[in-house]
Amino acid sequence: MNPLRQVYEDAPAFIPIPEVFQHRRIEVVLSPLENTEPKSQLGKRRTAPPRLAGKARDVGDVMSSIAATDWGMRPLPPMWNCMAA
Repeated sequence: MNPLRQVYEDAPAFIPIPEVFQHRRIEVVLSPLENTEPKSQLGKRRTAPPRLAGKARDVGDVMSSIAATDWGMRPLPPMWNCMAA
């Protein structure tokens, strides 16, 4: 049996129990959802924080610098070798 999770935007005075859960031992957890604003207010950062700007360097493609077996991966099949160049 799958658990049921229901979010009410405006909770009613009584919450009906689905028939499949009636007359069984169940757990009911009520938790207020305060501050339900999405956390995307900050947005995705596309630039480095100012304190880190200019301190990192690009070292290239680290995956191609070591054999695939060293990464725990199987080598690419011959038809994919053109992608490794």
